[in-house]
Amino acid sequence: LGYADDTMNLQMERVDRAPEIHTSSFEDSGDFTYFNFSSGAVVTPEDPSASAEWDLAVSGTRLRTNSGTSGPGMGGALLADASALTEVLTAPTGSGCYLISRGHVCDCALSDTECEESEGVWTPQCECEAPYVIDEVLDPEGSESYSGNPVLAQWSESAPGDEAPTPKAAAFIIRSAAGDTAKIQILDYSNGAMTISWTFAGPGKSSF
Repeated sequence: LGYADDTMNLQMERVDRAPEIHTSSFEDSGDFTYFNFSSGAVVTPEDPSASAEWDLAVSGTRLRTNSGTSGPGMGGALLADASALTEVLTAPTGSGCYLISRGHVCDCALSDTECEESEGVWTPQCECEAPYVIDEVLDPEGSESYSGNPVLAQWSESAPGDEAPTPKAAAFIIRSAAGDTAKIQILDYSNGAMTISWTFAGPGKSSF
């Protein structure tokens, strides 16, 4: 507002974070289209296999994350326990079971239910690895192999006589190249174009 006598006067107001659901379509160009969740835009990295600029890549029915055999990032994917994007409120943060009775140790192999049965405490302070699946070379029946994410490869279901795969009623959580989180759902696949809905949680955020 002003500056006088070596003093700067500022006016500030809190801005609440409000993640929104967006929709994007990806035409099948014969190659992968690379997308960045933070900017909400398609990017064109010179060498995608060595770039952390992108988070999700789409080519026809094939999907990649920036991880494993596809890129150098911290990406990955997991199937959310939800049939709609609006039902996904948080992403895994790498919680684990803290067991006092076993000498104050963290057990990352136990589920939260098993942790409770073992009289443990389920806590993010254990800093266990979140259960994201990274990319690998996939070899689908009847098609050539490609680098993609095995969890996202399960996005569709088909019946004999179907002209195009039908998206499952399922939501996925994506870890970006930088380790941030987004949630996506494949809405449609027709005429070679995949349409998805998505929400980016924001840098360092795990809730939507």
